Amino acid sequence: MDDSVVSRFEKYIDKTGECWLWTGCCGTNGYGLFKLEGKMWICHRFSYFLANGELPAPPLLVRHKCKSKKCCNPEHLESGTPSENTNDRLRDGTDSRGEKCWKAKLTEAQVREIRKRSEEKQTDLAKEFDVTYHTISAIIRKKTWAWLE
Repeated sequence: MDDSVVSRFEKYIDKTGECWLWTGCCGTNGYGLFKLEGKMWICHRFSYFLANGELPAPPLLVRHKCKSKKCCNPEHLESGTPSENTNDRLRDGTDSRGEKCWKAKLTEAQVREIRKRSEEKQTDLAKEFDVTYHTISAIIRKKTWAWLE
């Protein structure tokens, strides 16, 4: 890898703590983004690539051992399965399900309320909670927010 590319990448990393935090632009999901030759890289994947010379072959992915989505410290990154990555997020409380999801319109309390009132007309509930009938239906049938009791 060209030293100028590595320098440009590293100028956006704060290495003052154990986690090397990305200070450049981030996507809506909170992960750092780095553009190289017209391709957008997720920063922790690029850091892993620089440290290891390759990315894990699918279905494996690069996962964090720490809790920070912005961490680019190669010592905090490892390959793993999607299932391991999901378990990490659940264990660390960094999963973006429910209210933590950037596009969530409802709170957990509202979802519980909708389920309690499942005998009511779904179109009325949709109007009251300012969502679609399909959203109400999916909540009641536990197609969405399935993990929430």
